Amino acid sequence: LSQVCQWLLSLDVSALCAQMLNHLFLLETAAKSMLIKQQIPLQILHKIILESDVCQQGQWSTGNALLKVCYTLMQTKPDASVSKNLVNLLVEYLKATKKSIFVTGQNFIVRYYSVCQVKS
Repeated sequence: LSQVCQWLLSLDVSALCAQMLNHLFLLETAAKSMLIKQQIPLQILHKIILESDVCQQGQWSTGNALLKVCYTLMQTKPDASVSKNLVNLLVEYLKATKKSIFVTGQNFIVRYYSVCQVKS
């Protein structure tokens, strides 16, 4: 799984997007693993969200898969650095989608970030 994550990290954005749902499934699996540093799936998500047009496409299946990876990362009790980077990435995701439906998600992110700050 570690080698798969390194391979995903080495792919350019167009290659990641070509098989997006498959790659996101692999990222979710990596996010669940205690053997993979949480920063690696986060770096791949960062590349997908900030360097591609996936957010502007507005496909629910892709958006749900992206959020599922983020949720999985949250469930693994990330350290403060990963938590902060995850919150920042989710805020960027919300800005990029520009969908009013994500207001609830944004409120969740703010609450999650507040909890992480208290724990730190």
